[in-house]
Amino acid sequence: MESNEKQELLPGMSLNDNKAGMEGLDKEKINKIIMENTVGSRYYKNQQKRDLQMKERINKMKEKFESSSKSEQESALKQANLLVEEIENGRDLSRTIVHVDMDAFYAAVEERDCPELKNQPMAVGSIGMLSTSNYVARKYGVRAAMPGFIAKKLCPELIIVPCNFDKYRKVSSELRSIFGEYDVNYVTASLDEAYLDITEHVNIRQTFDESRRTFEYNPQLQKDKSSEVFGLTAQEATREMRFRIHQKTLLTASAGIGPNTMLAKIGSDMNKPNGQTFISPTRDDVMKFISDLPIRKVNGIGKVSEQMLASLQIVKCRHLYEARGKIVLLFTPTSAFFFIRVALACSSTHLEADSERKSMSTERTFSPLSNPEDFRDTLKELCESLAENIEQESIQGKTVTLKIKTIDFELRTRSRSSPVPIGSYTEIYKIANDLLKQELEHTSNNKLSLRLMGVGLSKLESAGSASKGGIKQFLNNNNKISDDNQQQKLDEDKTEDETPYKQEEESVKVEEEEEEEELMSCPICNVTYTASYKYNLNDFNTHVDTCLNRQTIREMLKEDEQAASSSSTQQQAKTLKRETKRGGGGGQRGRGTKRRKPTSTSSTIDRFFPKI
Repeated sequence: MESNEKQELLPGMSLNDNKAGMEGLDKEKINKIIMENTVGSRYYKNQQKRDLQMKERINKMKEKFESSSKSEQESALKQANLLVEEIENGRDLSRTIVHVDMDAFYAAVEERDCPELKNQPMAVGSIGMLSTSNYVARKYGVRAAMPGFIAKKLCPELIIVPCNFDKYRKVSSELRSIFGEYDVNYVTASLDEAYLDITEHVNIRQTFDESRRTFEYNPQLQKDKSSEVFGLTAQEATREMRFRIHQKTLLTASAGIGPNTMLAKIGSDMNKPNGQTFISPTRDDVMKFISDLPIRKVNGIGKVSEQMLASLQIVKCRHLYEARGKIVLLFTPTSAFFFIRVALACSSTHLEADSERKSMSTERTFSPLSNPEDFRDTLKELCESLAENIEQESIQGKTVTLKIKTIDFELRTRSRSSPVPIGSYTEIYKIANDLLKQELEHTSNNKLSLRLMGVGLSKLESAGSASKGGIKQFLNNNNKISDDNQQQKLDEDKTEDETPYKQEEESVKVEEEEEEEELMSCPICNVTYTASYKYNLNDFNTHVDTCLNRQTIREMLKEDEQAASSSSTQQQAKTLKRETKRGGGGGQRGRGTKRRKPTSTSSTIDRFFPKI
């Protein structure tokens, strides 16, 4: 009996039933099965440690509030109110954002290709970890980011199908071809979801005749009707998009339509599967929508934040506003800013272009591996996948990050930065493999057992801009690779479903400092030479001399001169325009349909949290 009481003290292991298709489950029964089959395991011990850390954090937070003076609390509330005013003043309800999310994507693809699986409980992944489950399996409590052996205890007849990422990527490319017809600047969040700003499309759509809004049925799906006509509204445009996805891929998608990304994301999960939710773009309607919403429904609020907020009796989004003073007092400025924006149903209306992304990554969870050859095989697959995505998006990056999770659930990352942008499989794999070697060398007896591996590329920029200014950058560069062995703490507040394999784990700091390795990159063709093992300095200098003799360098310098001349002319024109306006000759600026980029979050935080 005492053992059962101890098991109940692990809220971090409680089933998250906020996922679509998991309504009305016997949560107590499912949690009991989970506990009975994990007690004594590494996972259980890790969760015990994390729950203890969570209790300590909550106690410190409560102590901080109890020890705060009345004036400190009043000051925090005043700061919160100023922040509310600023957020309200910046509220933008003019855009129409759509979040499209495929329904149980991996499982649905497998069901499509093997129809006999459709009415059986099925999941995709391995006995070590599941990436997703179909809606039949979800009724048993089986869900993404759950160990397969636990899922088997919940549903003994569960069928587990291994992942086939080549197949999923092929379907994903079909989705993208449709997304691009509604918003050429759509942003993919993963293989099976994307954000689109269809504001311009809906405006242009008003001129479409019926023939442009008519699409044929796939005979496999509908034999009694040949085509479907769609209307002119944002809802109809979204329904049309989902219809086309279904006819082309034989897979269903759900969508959320709202005035910002947060509301659209929440909406896409509300009428799954094969449905959509529209949030009207008025302040009253968005506030009504967000008011009673459980905080866990918001993307970015995971188990950690949920428990921290629940300790303050904050369980609904409206509670975030009611406790805004406490939030400013007790949380970091970044978290406080985020929570108050959630309370006001405000979020980004600007979809970041590929060149503005901060990073791109891919990862896999698997049954425990201990063989270094298996590590390298997995690493090759990850680097191939990442390089393919990088190529599709026409971007490059400078920092490669290797992420691993041990069988004891310790998470570690190692990063290395290149002086020039890279993006090919060979370049990414070389650096990632070196980082893996370092991790193996710093593991006692070279014994390393892993259950997750990921590779990421950050400091991204457009591939087209990589060569511009290369010679000047080269001459000003010390041509060293920097080893960033700081342990990057993962965003523990992301839900484990945001990507199929992600779980909320705290990182383990890597204490050792690595020697810097000299990396020399040709500024003309971007070929990278590592001085330590394949090429010597003379080889590299010969290569650069050869490139410098080519016509390419003369063309690059000519382009630099033209760009500088153009920039100077534009600056003179702006100066003249300002002088004209001062003299009373300026006219009122016309209002166009160009997307407005929001004010920097950091500048807003700095303004309202100067002392925190």
